Parts: sequence; structure tokens; C-alpha cells
Amino acid sequence: MLRILTFRNSRLIFFDKQSNRTTKLIATCTETKPVEGRHRWFEYRFTEPAIVSAITISATGYSEFHEFDFMWMDANGKEKTGTFRVESSEYKLVLNAICRKFAFRPPSVYFANPSIDSVTVFGLEPSNISAAIDNLSLIEEYKSDAIRVINRSVESAKAKTLLAEKADLERAATQREINQNKSAIARHKKEYR
Repeated sequence: MLRILTFRNSRLIFFDKQSNRTTKLIATCTETKPVEGRHRWFEYRFTEPAIVSAITISATGYSEFHEFDFMWMDANGKEKTGTFRVESSEYKLVLNAICRKFAFRPPSVYFANPSIDSVTVFGLEPSNISAAIDNLSLIEEYKSDAIRVINRSVESAKAKTLLAEKADLERAATQREINQNKSAIARHKKEYR
């Protein structure tokens, strides 16, 4: 049910200012071209609030010591801020919230030409929220079904274990009987010689 919030009919319908180069950094855009990683805010506004699970920013020219500033606005209009570090040219920020907009600002970098290569937004389209809630209500049913199947499998495994233990005991008893019969045969052979 989680989808990348990007295109429909080759348009960035979920985002305002669709013709901006910054907006075109959205990962599945056919016009994606890296943008110079200047120390400025890269802002993305949704056309309507969306459930955003995560945002991934791919960047080049930054080290693990560089910190990006991050800001996002929740459904109530409250802005929240923070920082993050780029790890191996990519950073995934987990939001799991209803979001109106988000923005990030790269750090100032000297003696390098950093770039922001793409931005990927994971979440639910506003039109799919009711379907997602319907699916969430089924989770308890799936959990019950899974527990029932697991319990049946555990009981079956216990029964098979008991049968295996019984077979081992029978095998041991049969082996003892065979050994006793071999001893008896050996004694009888000595007697008849």
C-alpha cells in the first residue's frame, strides 16, 4: 500500500511548483537532473496533506561529517526541525506522519562541488488513505490467522517429535533384542561344535 508519492500521467501532481528544478529532483521524474548543493533550503509543499513514511535524499560531494538541516510541517501547521548526516551519499529520514511540507538545507562545503541528485518520498497518496485504514483494520485478523497456523504447526511438530522419540525407543529395544539373539546364536554355535 505504501507508494512513492510522485507521478501520475507524467506530472508531479502531489507537489506544488511542479516546474521548479528542486521539485524535479523527485526520484521518478524523467527530467531529474542533479542540482548544485548550495547552502539554501530545498522546499517541497504537498498539494494536500499526505501521510509520509520516509524521505530519502541522494547527494554527492558531502562527507559523513556534514550535517543537513531538516524541517517539516505537520497536518496542524506545526513546524518541526532537526539535523541529519549523510551516510554513503544517501540519507533516509523516517517521518511516519501527516505532512504538509518538508525542506532540507545542505551545509556549506568548501573546495568541492556537492550536488543533490534526487529526492524520494515514500507514503500514501491522499486518495488512498481510506483504503489504507481499511487494510489496517485487517491486521488483527491476519495476526489471528497467523497465530492459528503457527499453533497448528507447533502441535504437529510436537506430535512428530513424540513419534520420533517413540521410534527411537523401539529401535533401541529392537537393537537390544538383536544383540541378545546374536549372543544366544553364538553360544549355541559353540555348543554344537
